[in-house]
Order: sequence, then structure tokens, then C-alpha cells
Amino acid sequence: MQCFLFIPATFWDAALTLQTNTMTREIQRFDVGLKAFIERDGRVLVIRESIGGLWEVPGGRIDVGEERLPLPDILLREISEELGPSFTLTIGDPFITWIRVWSAPKVGQVYLTGFRCAYVSGEITISDEHTEYQWVSSETMLQLDFAPGYREALDEFWKTR
Repeated sequence: MQCFLFIPATFWDAALTLQTNTMTREIQRFDVGLKAFIERDGRVLVIRESIGGLWEVPGGRIDVGEERLPLPDILLREISEELGPSFTLTIGDPFITWIRVWSAPKVGQVYLTGFRCAYVSGEITISDEHTEYQWVSSETMLQLDFAPGYREALDEFWKTR
């Protein structure tokens, strides 16, 4: 599967305003990120953020210069950065989108797309961006404090698998 995302440079420069004959409205501005819902033996991998201590799933934002790359290639780069180069997975179809609003120390919002993925092999070597990881079920995830939008995204994952 190849997915391409093209976003004009002006999108990132400033909040845009759309004017029609009947109204003026502000266009949302956000970063774009990709997330991997990696399943292994009926559990999903979650990682704990170093800053804030909230839980999320692996992945990250599309870097400048990656706008024309296939989305799975970008997600593989992020997984290698966060989980180490020996960790391998298969990337399936996207199944959910949501927006995460950042608060201090980061400010802004990220439009996220979640992909169904499956663990293949390799050990996890967690990056400095995270402090720990767990493989969770739909029941054990309830004990964790997730970043905004992740619990709902995981609920959707479990509901539609």
C-alpha cells in the first residue's frame, strides 16, 4: 500500500482564512502525525512519554521534506527511532484519525492517523522520548493514564479488529 500526502508549504506558514460569499472562517492549522497500533498475541504496544508521563502508541510527526514519501515509510522511520532498529512490524491499513491538542511545554495540535500493525520480530530499545513500554489488552489499558485521544483510539481499535 502506498499513501502520499501533499501539503503546500503555505499551510505551515500561518493560520489561513477561507472567505466565501456568505461567511469567513478560520482554517485549522496543525502538524500531521502517524501512529502504529502494533498487535502481538492479542495485546497492543503502548509507550510512556518522558515529558508528562502519559501513555500513547508509537509513531510521530511527518518531518519537513517527507511530504512526498509513502506514509508507511515515514511510520517505519518513526518506529525505528522510538523502538530501535531491530524492531520489525508489518503496517496495515489506516483505521482512525483524531486530533491531539498539546499543552505546555508544547503548544499546538497534531492531526493523527492510526494504522493497524502487527509485530514481526526484534527487541525494543526505547528512545529518550519515552520511559517504558507495555503490551496491553483492552482490560489492562484501563489502568493507564493516556494522552488526549488515545484511549478513544484504542477503544476503536479493539472494537473493529
